[in-house]
This record gives sequence, structure tokens and C-alpha cells, in this order.
Amino acid sequence: MQFRKLEKSESLLYRELRLESLRLDPDAYTTTFKDANAMAKLFFEKVIEDEESARFAMGAFDRELLIGHFCFAYDQPFGLTNTGSLVQMYVKPEFRGRGIGQKLAQAIIGKALAISGVEALLLEVKANNPSAIAVYEKVGFETFDVYPIPMDSSLGTPLIRMRWKNA
Repeated sequence: MQFRKLEKSESLLYRELRLESLRLDPDAYTTTFKDANAMAKLFFEKVIEDEESARFAMGAFDRELLIGHFCFAYDQPFGLTNTGSLVQMYVKPEFRGRGIGQKLAQAIIGKALAISGVEALLLEVKANNPSAIAVYEKVGFETFDVYPIPMDSSLGTPLIRMRWKNA
């Protein structure tokens, strides 16, 4: 098993896996498969191709097969300085239950904190995703806010905001 930043030539592998995640686990994300599939380039597909330094996608590989991804953006969410966001965690169903998500999370945390200025990490996860919440807690995240979803929202469930407590 290998965990590393996705390279420019792997942007289509990312796209395929991201669309799979939205198709197979639609309740885990705020983006829909239909909307993402209609896009010429996904946000992190372009990030990978542009080789941005403050944004990247980390991949989990079983030999040459991309089996998981987790993305990072040094975007200072909610106006918080020195803070980056982790988004789009996914591991293929047939590889779940082996600790791959936890290792992928540990790998992206290490790479994100190596970026100059990054001192804190945040993420959001739907409240109906207990397996993802458990992985995040195992690698050092804790809940700091629950974002209630308005009745007219298509999200359907509250978002839990988590921060890396070791930061």
C-alpha cells in the first residue's frame, strides 16, 4: 500500500474515483454525482493538473490501482488564519475495514502540516456518516461545531465540523 500526492498525469484517475464516490455514497457528500459528472473539470482535478502548492489530492494505491483519495486546500476556512481544509475522503468499498482510511488521513495530515504557515486543519462530515467520523477521531480530530441544515436544503443531514486537536 502506498500513500502519496497525486501527480499531474493521475488527474483522470482522481476524476474516475471521485465520480465513483459520488455515485456509490451519495449521502456522504454535499456534491451530487449528476452535478460533478456534468463538469468538464472537477475542482481538484484541475488542482492536480496545475500542480498547486497550497492545494493537493493524496491518493491511496494498491499496486497501481488508486483505491482512495483525500484532498487538502490551504484556504483559511471561516476566516481562520493558518488553517487548511480536508475534503473528499473516499476509499473503495472493497478495501474498507483495513485501516486504509486512517492511514490515508495520517498521510494527508503530515503533508498538509509540512506546508509553511499551516498550523490547523478543519473538515466537515455529514452527521449520518459514523464510520468517517470514527476515522477522523482516531487520527486526532474532534467536533467543535454542528451546522444545522435548513429545512429547504438538499443536504438532508447536519454537518459536523471537526478540527485537528493536535494542531
